[in-house]
Amino acid sequence: MELSQILFYLLVNLFTLQNKVNVPPLAGTRNSEIYGFELNGNNNIPQLLVQGHHDHDASLYALACHPRENIFATGGDDCTLRFWNAEKMSLVTFYSVPYVPLSPPPSIRSLAFSSNGNQIAVGYDNGYIEIYQTLLKLLEEQRIQPMHTMHDRADRIKSLAFSPKDKYLAVGCADGSFDLYDIVNQFRNLRFGNHTNTLCVTNIDWTDDEKYVHFTGEKKIVFIVNMSSLQIVSEDQQDNIRNWSTFRSLKHREVGGIWNKFAEKTNIVTIDGNEHAGVIAAGDDQGLIKLFRFPSEKRGAHFRKYVGHSSSIASVCFLHDTSRLITIGSDDRTIIQWRFLSESDSIALMDARKLSSAPTALNSDMNESMAADLADEAIEDVQMLQTAQHGGTYLDSDSEDSDSDLSGAEIDSDIEKEKQISYDRTLYREDYQKLKKNKKEKLPPGEKRKKQPDDGLILHYAFGYRGYDCRDNVFSLKTGEIVYHVAALGIVLNTEQNQQRFYNCHTDDILCLSVSPDMTLVATGQIGRDPPIHVWDPISMQTSSILKGQHYRGICALGFSNNGKRLASVGLDDYRTIVIWNWKKGEKLASQRGHNDKIFCLRWNPHVDDQFVTVGVKHIKFWTQAGGGMTSKQGVFGKLAGKQGKKDQMCVVFGKTADMCITGGGDGCIHIWKQTSLTRIVSDAHKGPIFAITAVQDKGYVTGGKDGKVILWDPELQKTIKIYELTNQHLAPDSRGRLSEEPTSVRAVSLTRRIIVGTGGGEICEIEKNGLIRVSIQGHAEGEIWGLSTNPKKHEICTASDDKTVRVWSLKDLRMIRFQTFQKLLRTCEYSQDGKTIAVGTKDDGRYLAVGTHDNFVDIYNVETRKRVGICKANSSYITHVDWDAKGKFIKTNSGAKEELFYEAPRGTRITSIKTTDVEKMNWFTWTGVLGLACEGIWLPATDVTDINSTDLTTNKKTLATGDDFGFVKLFDFPVKGKFAKFKRYTGHSAHVTRVRWTFDDSYLTSIGGRDVATLVWKHECSRDVENTSNFVSRTSTNETPTVVLSPQRRPRGESDDSDNTDSEEEGYDSDVQHDRAMDYNSRFLINPIRKTADKNNLPKSTIENRRPIRLKVKPSNRKLQDELALMKITLKSGLSFGILNATQDTSTNEELTDDDDQKPRGRIVDLELHHIHGYRGFDCRDNLFYLVDNESIVYPAAGAGVIHNIRRCTQKFYLKHTDDIISMAVHNGEKYGNIIASGEIGENPTIHIWNPQTTQTISVLSGKHRRGVCSLSFSTSGKLLLSVGVDTPFTIVVWRWKEGINVATAIASEERIFRALFRPNSDTHFVSVGVKHLKFWSIAGNTLVDQKALMTTMVDGKRSTKMQTMLSIAFGPEDRTYTGSMTGLVFIWNKNTLERTVRAHQGPIFSMYSSDNCIVTGAKEKRSVASTRVLNPLKIWDLDMNNVRAIKLDIGPTDSICIRSVCRNSKGKILIGLKTSDIIELDDKSSDCQTTSLVFGHGEGQLWALSPHPTKSLFATGSYDRNLVVWNTSTKGLIVKRDMGKEIRSVSFDPSGDILAVGYKDGQISLAEFKIFYGHSDNVTNVRFLAHEKYLVSLGGDDCCIFLWKCITESETTDDN
Repeated sequence: MELSQILFYLLVNLFTLQNKVNVPPLAGTRNSEIYGFELNGNNNIPQLLVQGHHDHDASLYALACHPRENIFATGGDDCTLRFWNAEKMSLVTFYSVPYVPLSPPPSIRSLAFSSNGNQIAVGYDNGYIEIYQTLLKLLEEQRIQPMHTMHDRADRIKSLAFSPKDKYLAVGCADGSFDLYDIVNQFRNLRFGNHTNTLCVTNIDWTDDEKYVHFTGEKKIVFIVNMSSLQIVSEDQQDNIRNWSTFRSLKHREVGGIWNKFAEKTNIVTIDGNEHAGVIAAGDDQGLIKLFRFPSEKRGAHFRKYVGHSSSIASVCFLHDTSRLITIGSDDRTIIQWRFLSESDSIALMDARKLSSAPTALNSDMNESMAADLADEAIEDVQMLQTAQHGGTYLDSDSEDSDSDLSGAEIDSDIEKEKQISYDRTLYREDYQKLKKNKKEKLPPGEKRKKQPDDGLILHYAFGYRGYDCRDNVFSLKTGEIVYHVAALGIVLNTEQNQQRFYNCHTDDILCLSVSPDMTLVATGQIGRDPPIHVWDPISMQTSSILKGQHYRGICALGFSNNGKRLASVGLDDYRTIVIWNWKKGEKLASQRGHNDKIFCLRWNPHVDDQFVTVGVKHIKFWTQAGGGMTSKQGVFGKLAGKQGKKDQMCVVFGKTADMCITGGGDGCIHIWKQTSLTRIVSDAHKGPIFAITAVQDKGYVTGGKDGKVILWDPELQKTIKIYELTNQHLAPDSRGRLSEEPTSVRAVSLTRRIIVGTGGGEICEIEKNGLIRVSIQGHAEGEIWGLSTNPKKHEICTASDDKTVRVWSLKDLRMIRFQTFQKLLRTCEYSQDGKTIAVGTKDDGRYLAVGTHDNFVDIYNVETRKRVGICKANSSYITHVDWDAKGKFIKTNSGAKEELFYEAPRGTRITSIKTTDVEKMNWFTWTGVLGLACEGIWLPATDVTDINSTDLTTNKKTLATGDDFGFVKLFDFPVKGKFAKFKRYTGHSAHVTRVRWTFDDSYLTSIGGRDVATLVWKHECSRDVENTSNFVSRTSTNETPTVVLSPQRRPRGESDDSDNTDSEEEGYDSDVQHDRAMDYNSRFLINPIRKTADKNNLPKSTIENRRPIRLKVKPSNRKLQDELALMKITLKSGLSFGILNATQDTSTNEELTDDDDQKPRGRIVDLELHHIHGYRGFDCRDNLFYLVDNESIVYPAAGAGVIHNIRRCTQKFYLKHTDDIISMAVHNGEKYGNIIASGEIGENPTIHIWNPQTTQTISVLSGKHRRGVCSLSFSTSGKLLLSVGVDTPFTIVVWRWKEGINVATAIASEERIFRALFRPNSDTHFVSVGVKHLKFWSIAGNTLVDQKALMTTMVDGKRSTKMQTMLSIAFGPEDRTYTGSMTGLVFIWNKNTLERTVRAHQGPIFSMYSSDNCIVTGAKEKRSVASTRVLNPLKIWDLDMNNVRAIKLDIGPTDSICIRSVCRNSKGKILIGLKTSDIIELDDKSSDCQTTSLVFGHGEGQLWALSPHPTKSLFATGSYDRNLVVWNTSTKGLIVKRDMGKEIRSVSFDPSGDILAVGYKDGQISLAEFKIFYGHSDNVTNVRFLAHEKYLVSLGGDDCCIFLWKCITESETTDDN
């Protein structure tokens, strides 16, 4: 049988029609109507084409089919009763109800035709019932009068049903009431007393003879009423009543198949069982229509599903002749007619399709592709009909919910176990971060955390392979190496050298692995709340992309497309969601529900890029990507499946053509598929499930099964070429181990030069052509590993697991050397002290064995006699840890009740005299306990006693190792006293680490994971391994102090990039660094945002002394030289100077100043144009000063403007689209995007603008990812990406594809301030960020940012660790070298993320660094004390090795402090320097004297309030809270004089003559300053200098070629002259 939507045929015909004729215009209305219009005809009246219920916000509830005609009625919230003709697919008539208008009008909730069709009952949601005569003609009146009206209930009428002979009307109400009306007696209420049901009555059915009526409550509780007695029939009698006229109730025995097989639930809400047609039509709450066979008594019956509705189905009903099924959707307000085809009709349709698919028919209404599709469907129909006729089994279903319980096939234990595996976690690794954040809050006041140990670990080897619940996860790379996974590690194994490389970026169990078609990339998926997929390079072990945000619980299957551009993933959520990714961009292309049961494998079609197949529990699906979605077709098993029906499909591979694929079945058969149909079965290919299958190019296929056989087949799968059995008798002589199980299940097969096999027992084997087998890697099989012990004499360990084996491993040869199988699960194992005996227990001293149990006891046994000699009974909970002292006289125990108790051996007498402070001083043979004062610091806040499972102490009692439930291995400095001690943390395990143990000489630490079946070997890097080299003294310039280079060890000492070392020792204090760190961008005024009001009594009193004006007189004669020198010192004290513009700047003649400038502008002022900006933002910014590509212009921020300053012409252009202060800037000079600028502002929702400096036009605006401000910007090498850093807390880093305005990736980088983030040169994927005790090395992996912390190493003294300092600046060198400048003046040099050495570069913070082609420029803050004469060298130029240095002297006058905030060097050797004082200077590095030129002057940090224009000249004066009084020349755009007044200036004013400036201060004082200008030169004054020990000033004229000698005259000399 088959259902088909009429709508589908209409669309097909419409599509065909549109290709032939011009389609008239259509119009859709909000009342669910579609009208058509004729363009060429004379009829202008629109034709009604489609009609529905009117109210677009209404719902449909009621449906009833006429018992004798193909007519049906519908009703809902729009209060219209509508009659439809199913054959003509049109509306017959409608009228408004109820007859008496009510406000608000009640909705129609139920409908029912009488058995003769003459009457229709209408139930409303206000409890009214109306009986209308059925009028099937168009009515002129909108309302007609009902025949009868009843109103016995106040709640909505949910169901109505006339009895078969129209004697009774049954009514069900939402309040649980059930009423029976006698129709013959004018609808008299029979007053049935229903006192037991209080739930909504949903369904009503009558028997043929009208003796019984059946109704159900909302929870499917059944009630049957005997009409003669009006009593409810008992449950014993209910089963005997079978002659039901209708089957609308979900609780009839005949419709039991609609219920779930294992649960008392179903999502089906309405049914119509048709006994005549032998079918049950059902609608569920997801909008699906389902067909079941009638009768269908067994739960979990097969069905077919059909999609059309988008919301819950309100009702389904067959027409009287079962030719059509009518369904209505409640919220989608849609009425759908489905054509119902019986099995005989399907055969006729099949014949018709065959004819329609013939070539002669292609010329009619279908093209070739459509005909081919119909032909394929006809073939499927034949197979389905034959299957249905064979053995009475049901038709194949398009459903995922059908269960094959009709199958009599034997159930395989491995498959059933795999189906039931749950990957839910009670604790995920991300939960650890929540606990870590609470450490500082819960640390007692004044208490410091204990330091971390100097020792470290390096992951050396991993035993194990995850095969028990995974498949298709072992591959051979082009290099001949094997890639696989175990625990949270992706592993690349070199089998010849037995060496491993690790991809250690996952946070939980890896469940699947796939390799790209070119074998250059590996994709792995893991368990997790939001499980990520990692794409990584198996050679460099670097992350290429991380994909997340689309799955839940875990990833079970992955597959690359044939072109390698797309990656498909299958999740472990309830819907097994399938997602297709553009993995390079990290973008989801499409997603779709995969199946309702487990999917085992996904494989892309190698012949077609947009098709793939998934297989799993009793299904195979063929998928096609279609734009942003996917379409799928179920595989049709057909008659070849026999009575068993659908079978589990475990693996899949494609054949030689795009339409052929081969699957391995759970029954051991190979299934061959053509398109979506099963065409052939190779029976009994294996004994048991086939878990793995792979194709060999032009040679055939390889399969592997549970029977331990690997079979090579010919290309047609007609015969076997060779069979390999995985048994120990076929082992090669040089095999690295023996199989622990025979036969062992094959879970993965890969074939290149040899066959690589992964087994369910945890082995990876290589099979040569001659059949010899080599075991490459081994591990435990399924089950938790709890037992671990190290040999006290040699590098050997033993492990015990729930797989019932004890295994012994050689750490020297890195292989399993022997094993023993037991009958029971094993939880612990231990070597004796001589290393000759392994006991299943805890600890022994050679003579005695202590066994801790879950019954709270520790039993002590004599090893020789094997008898119990003592019992330790004082523990109140289960025993977790047991330790012996070195002499075997004492036992220390830990229990689940957090008890640490001591006993005397061998009797087990408790000892209470041992003090907690003495425990660490005792000579313990082992230390594995987790409790006590000596272990206090290993516990995080809010952790349970079971969260840390194991500890072990080195023999020198200095380093304690722990294993916890988060999968971490940690090292602590012992004893671990005090709360929350610092540690080094290492990842690799995915589950709880159950045991950690040091080897006898502490050279290795071994750890075992619970369910991750991994045994990890860590190499211990301790102090004695350090290789020191002598200190290196750099070659420096003759005038520079030698720079000492600190040489650490040659290789990192097992540092973990998760080590807890960021809150390190104090690194000193610097006011500027603290200023930047504490900068508050919330305040619009950055300095003292709230005006402080002081007590008037505390104001300084006005005295004659403090009222004296400060006078400055400069004349050609009568001037004291000492006063002038004092003036110069005061002026230059803040690092600012008298501004004399260089010779290239535009100047004005004296006449211009005296004559032209006196003229006032004439005419009406119509606009203002920004002409020039004085100043540059340097006081709180860095690296915001750049050369443009022409090397003649520079760009920098000032206030809310981006300034493009031409150096030669002294002209400016401005970018003025920002709405607030610009605090960051970046420049990209590239061929593709040209010269572009990015600038970031402050604000609650700050924007980043990308703009063109030539046109000052905006190219792109980015926003939405930062708050409060953007403090750093950086373009990638190609210019495609932009990196931004916010000043919001926590501090975020964002990568943008700026041209499209797309956020590529976002990450929270730190809880403390980040100052700078910079892309590496020649890279679009790697960058570095620095900040407050922060340094991270980042890579962009798809839509995720992956960070690596800096690995700090030990300095030359071998004792003191180099702690993380506050990093301020970044530069890059060749070969992955990175330089970072710190606040202490050290430059840290890094190779990748590992510290190489440090260089003492400056005496103060290094705020800026710039790497050029062959040098590095550093800019820092340097200052000296008052009495010091030390030379300040804030600017230095280094070679790329930072061995040779040249200090550059800045000619900015005498000062005690210089702070450089930005440096930039161009290709011509010129260097731009931005100062904290908001000045910009330039120097020529290639000139002999490095002459400096001042380009820009400005005020420093502080509010700028004071402004006064000169009354007669083109001058103006400003004063600021930076205490500087500045006079400017508007003609030359330069500075005339700057003077530090010593106080915060609030106002200034020239007197009418312009010779005196009045200055008002913030503290309320006022002073006067005299101001004069002297003329002599006709053009630029290029330089002025006072002569030493003389009262003369020398000035040099540029263009006039004159030298003037000015005599400085004192006031007394002036008086004498007068």
